[in-house]
Amino acid sequence: LSSIVMASKKKVKKSSMPLSAPVITPGHVSQIERLMDLDERSEADWRKIQLHLDSLHKLISTSLYERKTFTNKERGGLTIILNLLKETSRPPVVSCIIKILDVLCDHKYKLKLVNLDVVKTLFVSFARLSKDQGKSLSPLQVEYITVLLKLAPKDKTFATKGRLAGILPVVYSLMVHNFQMPTHCVILVQVLRALVTSSTNVGMLQSLGATALLNKVLQKYKLRDLTVVKCTADTLACLLKQGHESSKSAQSVLKALIPLMEELYRLDKQKRHVGVLQAVVSCFKVCIQSNSHLQETVRNGHTFLVLYEMAKEFSKENIKEQSDISGLACQILKICLPYERVEIPCFENPLSYPLPKPVEVDAPEEPPEGYTCTDSSREADKVEESEGQTSEGQTVSDESQHHLITKCTSSPSFSVNTLQPGQYSGEVPFLEPCDELYQDNEENPDIPDATPGNSFKSGIDDMVTIFSDIPVQSDTEDPLTLPVDAPTGNQQNEGSVGLGESCLQDNTSCSHQVSNEYDLQTFDSFFPELELSEEKSVLNDTITASNILLENNVVTNTSCSTFEGEDAVFGLVEGKGDQSLEEVYSAVSTSPRLPVKSVDNFTHMPPFVRYKDCRPSEPEAQVKGPFNLEKMIILHNVERYLNAKTCLNKVIYDNDEVLNGSWTPPDPDLLHAALQFDARFECGNLRKVVWVRDNEYDIQLNSDINSDHHHQWFCFKITGMQTGVPYLFNIINCEKPKSQFKHGMQPVMFSVKDAETGNQGWKRVGKDVSYYVNKFKFMEVRDGNVLDKPCRTATFTITFPHSEDTCYLAYHYPYLYSDLMSDLSELEDKLDSTSVYYKRHTLCHTISGNDCPLLTITSTEDDPTAYLSKEYVVLSARVHPGETNSSWIMRGVVKFLLSGDVSANLLRQKYIFKVIPMLNPDGVINGSHRCSLAGNDLNRRWLNPDPLLHPTIYHAKGILHWLSSKHKPSLLYVDFHGHSQIKNVVLYGCPDPSGGTVTEDFPKLLSSVAPAFSLKGCTYKMEKNKEGAARIVVWRMGVVRSYTMESSYCGASQGKYKGLQFGMDTLEEMGRHFCDALLLFKVNNLSVFPLAEQEC
Repeated sequence: LSSIVMASKKKVKKSSMPLSAPVITPGHVSQIERLMDLDERSEADWRKIQLHLDSLHKLISTSLYERKTFTNKERGGLTIILNLLKETSRPPVVSCIIKILDVLCDHKYKLKLVNLDVVKTLFVSFARLSKDQGKSLSPLQVEYITVLLKLAPKDKTFATKGRLAGILPVVYSLMVHNFQMPTHCVILVQVLRALVTSSTNVGMLQSLGATALLNKVLQKYKLRDLTVVKCTADTLACLLKQGHESSKSAQSVLKALIPLMEELYRLDKQKRHVGVLQAVVSCFKVCIQSNSHLQETVRNGHTFLVLYEMAKEFSKENIKEQSDISGLACQILKICLPYERVEIPCFENPLSYPLPKPVEVDAPEEPPEGYTCTDSSREADKVEESEGQTSEGQTVSDESQHHLITKCTSSPSFSVNTLQPGQYSGEVPFLEPCDELYQDNEENPDIPDATPGNSFKSGIDDMVTIFSDIPVQSDTEDPLTLPVDAPTGNQQNEGSVGLGESCLQDNTSCSHQVSNEYDLQTFDSFFPELELSEEKSVLNDTITASNILLENNVVTNTSCSTFEGEDAVFGLVEGKGDQSLEEVYSAVSTSPRLPVKSVDNFTHMPPFVRYKDCRPSEPEAQVKGPFNLEKMIILHNVERYLNAKTCLNKVIYDNDEVLNGSWTPPDPDLLHAALQFDARFECGNLRKVVWVRDNEYDIQLNSDINSDHHHQWFCFKITGMQTGVPYLFNIINCEKPKSQFKHGMQPVMFSVKDAETGNQGWKRVGKDVSYYVNKFKFMEVRDGNVLDKPCRTATFTITFPHSEDTCYLAYHYPYLYSDLMSDLSELEDKLDSTSVYYKRHTLCHTISGNDCPLLTITSTEDDPTAYLSKEYVVLSARVHPGETNSSWIMRGVVKFLLSGDVSANLLRQKYIFKVIPMLNPDGVINGSHRCSLAGNDLNRRWLNPDPLLHPTIYHAKGILHWLSSKHKPSLLYVDFHGHSQIKNVVLYGCPDPSGGTVTEDFPKLLSSVAPAFSLKGCTYKMEKNKEGAARIVVWRMGVVRSYTMESSYCGASQGKYKGLQFGMDTLEEMGRHFCDALLLFKVNNLSVFPLAEQEC
């Protein structure tokens, strides 16, 4: 039965189709075309055209087939009537054509009409028709406008076409004479709304007086016709948003809007007209933004309270229109809130560190011919953001802190071979000048090929270092780097490397340029695996050329505080009575502690150093706040402003006063009721705490030392809490424009009681976590100018698990310099010397005198020459102190490489690893976010590193150049970083110089083994503002696979860890997967199995 029914339906459908040619084409359209071809048309001809148009209108209104045939380009029916519309302005004919177009608009032919430029034709015809019409709006004009409004959303150039057709004064004139009639006023305002999408149109309409006219419309209709009010408010908002005279008009418009908004909100209890209210509030917001003087007027009036109540009421429901109204009201409230000054003496960190200076010596009496050396100065350096991020400001330049002048002298007793890599830590020893200082360095000698018999001693001529106005910077390309368009794995630089220093005098170049150059012989000691006569000891080796020089030239910096385990003052640990620092580390290492040199005097060693391996068993979920969290935060701040008299606003911690000795603790009763804060420990960062009221605290952070920005990293201690009480923390002077705090990330907390009772370490905490631009500003007067910077707030609420506990809050899982040194000692104690070749060197000393470790890891070989066939992999991390996630990944890498795992053994057999686990120890120790003690972003100093101000970068670059000089360039270089604005782990690389995809092979392999890694997030490009970054400079040195690994502070948005935050386990696992990819890379090079093509 069903088959019979279906067959009958098909027959009916077929029978409805015409068997012959369609009626339209041979009939009405052809007749219209014939009549249009006449040279002269009589009235009878026009009546026939009108009759054919009426018939066409009836046909296309009822038949889909006829509509398709009429709009078919080959049949040309639509084109014919458009040509007719261009020729005539006879109202009956034009009306028929407009009706046909109206039918087509209603049946989804709008885009086709727009493509045929119907809008332009209609505008021209409407302007021509309006000249013949009176001042009142005719029915035919209404038909025109109706069709135009239907086409406007589909035509992006609607406003421009209207202006070019001269429609603006026509519409304005009609508006002036017809706004008294609601039906006419509505459609004319709608046309104006479509025309003001062009800023040029806005200026023309404002000059005609459109803003004042629309303001009259608002005052006339008020609540009598809400449709007119809605359209008018929308149009006014567009006019004021783009207009040049917006601030002048905003005040008069606001006077009409305020009573209208208050009445509408008060009377519409059933919320039937929320669309009208939304349009009015949106226009209100534009007025406030256009005229800043109105903000104070609104803030001090009754309207502010009305907006506050409106925002609270409409934010309760997750209904789109109501949610939009509450969002607009909250934005108005936020705009109207007054700015507050961040109460700190200056932008800069209250701590400063005197930068190292070369010793001044007398100038030679008769310098060699052709050479001059004078005092010089440089412009301030700009500090850029990390990989994938943008710059927000400038650091205080090195020269503004210390103007360093060196004069060159001559003495035959000086030997360039005494310039060792480790020499540049602390202050430079006295340099005895010699005639060699004036050697010509225009041509560099060739570097001999490496052979097994020459112990890999450098064949480079001796090179010298001349210090003139530190830090050294070049206006030209670094001689160390290769051309951008031609880096290759085997390409070598000729001769030695120069830092490109220029001597300047009276802003002109001198006749001779001298460059700071590497003496590569001094780097031989960092490659003991290639010293064929050396015994293969796997014990900890810190005796290098750097150390020998330091033993002979001990330099003590009195500005640096030493924090050692033996120190009785600093050796006590929180909650452990008289337990010493040595005992604290007994759980992880029996090796003696190295001293930690800091700028501030630390008061204690944080206890969480013992609990690095205590962490949650499962990754913690990313936490999203309620749908109206941002509105709740704004309303909270408004309520705080309205009740400012009830706020305490007591300063309970001020690091500035603590440092200068003027700090007076608050009243004991007050102190007992409030939380207590401290951050004078390794990696701590806290400047000021204000107890606002109840359980709310405003917190300010320190900038990096010798810098005036990078307020982001925080780590501080809290005591005196009560369990079950929600404490609200607002970190009010953050600088990053965006943060993962707004997208599921939480801060981390360490509880001493939890650690002691449950062996539990750091964990993610906090609810209602968000990040937003606040109403605080840094303000400071310099040279008569007021400088200000906007601030962001990171806010979260924490309920502590125990009363009277000691807790530590941090931006991300801390990894201290002390953690690194204790980890290395522990790993060395467990080392299997039969299979692991391991040495720990001191690459150099930092500005404050801390050791920068360099690790050499490979397999123990019976035949010493076996080391010669291995490729090098160079890894570095923690150039930015606040990016602690990079250290956790590096920890996973080092632990795996030194383990007894079969894969680790294979890796050691294939590669020699040079690992610099912490490039910026000073920044890590002193709680900086991005800079070293020199106030510089070290990842922008690879192009021309200064041996005094950037010693770790200078020597790390020297390691890579040493490999290049021996024709053993690194197979792979990876610099580990953290990223505050992305999810997942990604690699940023450089383009393949051969035009292929060589640089993309390792990321593909990594994506096949690491669930946290995102291949889609990887990029292979070089930005101008990052030309001093490690990956680009190393790429130019010939290491094609040079990468920056960026790991999210938050977590993953894909794969196994989607929706989860990265923990310490996940990050260390990423380090192991990195090693797996390296092994897979070696196997793929041997063509054992195919390269991974897709992301895991």
